[in-house]
Amino acid sequence: MPKKRKAAQETKPMPRSTEAQRELRVNELVGLILAGARRPNLLQYAAKSWGIETRTTDALIADATVAIHDLGAAQKAQTLEDALARRREWQFLAQSEKDYRLAFNIQQDTDKLLDFYPAERRKFEFENVSDTDIKKRADELARRIIESGSGSEEARAGADETRIAGSADRAASETS
Repeated sequence: MPKKRKAAQETKPMPRSTEAQRELRVNELVGLILAGARRPNLLQYAAKSWGIETRTTDALIADATVAIHDLGAAQKAQTLEDALARRREWQFLAQSEKDYRLAFNIQQDTDKLLDFYPAERRKFEFENVSDTDIKKRADELARRIIESGSGSEEARAGADETRIAGSADRAASETS
């Protein structure tokens, strides 16, 4: 005679946790994440410790991740403030010693740290390569891509051949 299946046990929904409990759980997860725990470990820990389901744990993990990001941002801000304080002290000492060149350099460094300067623009110059050579190579590459289909292996191979040919042309012109 086959065994009778046990009737599914009725599960009572867990009572909602208080905001204080939620914050304690998030802080505990922060510690575990920073210690190197991965999601499966966190899910198992939460299920055993608090009796909560995956969905709830995922929400707590998301909150813990935000908390870690906020900690990093706060630490970065504090580190920047410390660096600026050191530079103010160094600049004061340099000016006291009438070392204005050093004071100016410290001020420049401070300005760079605060990102007051625009991003550096870089200009690339190629020797022995004319605009027509570049245009011809670009047109050839475009033709290969169109003929073989966008993003195919043949088009990539053509791009590699063009790049290698360009390198060989430059190397040959540099040796002559």
